[in-house]
Amino acid sequence: MANQKIQVKGVFYYKGLDCYRKGSLLCGDSVLLKHEPNNKYDRHAVAVILRKNGEMLGHIPKELAPRIANFVLNNKIIGTEIRNIDYDGKYFNIFITVKYDSLNDTTYRNNSILWKQLSSLSDSQCVYILKNIKNNKCYVGSTKNFKDRIRSHINALIKNNHTNMLLATAIEPLEGRYNEATFWPV
Repeated sequence: MANQKIQVKGVFYYKGLDCYRKGSLLCGDSVLLKHEPNNKYDRHAVAVILRKNGEMLGHIPKELAPRIANFVLNNKIIGTEIRNIDYDGKYFNIFITVKYDSLNDTTYRNNSILWKQLSSLSDSQCVYILKNIKNNKCYVGSTKNFKDRIRSHINALIKNNHTNMLLATAIEPLEGRYNEATFWPV
C-alpha cells in the first residue's frame, strides 16, 4: 500500500468553502474519487467529492490525473480522506491523502525482464533518454552513474513517489507495472 498527499485543484469553483464554513468539511472526512472521461478539459479528469454529502470539492491536478484515473478504473484505491484544510480568509486549499494498492517491489524485481536487464547496464557517466514507446513521450537526464540512476527512477516510479511529476506522468504505468513494454533507456 502507498499513500500520496495531493492538493485538490479548482476548489473555488465548487462548494468546498461553503462546506468548510458550515463545519461540514473536516480533516479526516472521507472523499470519493470519480473518473470523468467526458470532462471537456481533460479526459483523465478525476473529481474529488465529499462522501457524506456528495458535494464536489474540485479535481485531482491535471499532471496526476492519468495515474489516479488508472487507479480508480482498476479499483486500486483503498481509501481517500481530507488530510488538511488551509484557509486564511483569502486562499482556500484542500489536501487529500490517497491510499492505493501498489506493486510489491521485491516481487516486481524478481519477475521483471527490465529489472534483470538493468544489471547489464553501464555504471558510467552519461546523458540518457527514457522513452515511453506507447506514447513517444521522452525524459532526458544526465548522471554520473547510469545504472544507479535508472534503478532509482524505476524504484520511484513503481512506488509512485517520483519527485518529477512530468516524468511520472510521461512514463505511464501499464496496468500498474513499469516494464519492458512501457519504457526503456535509449
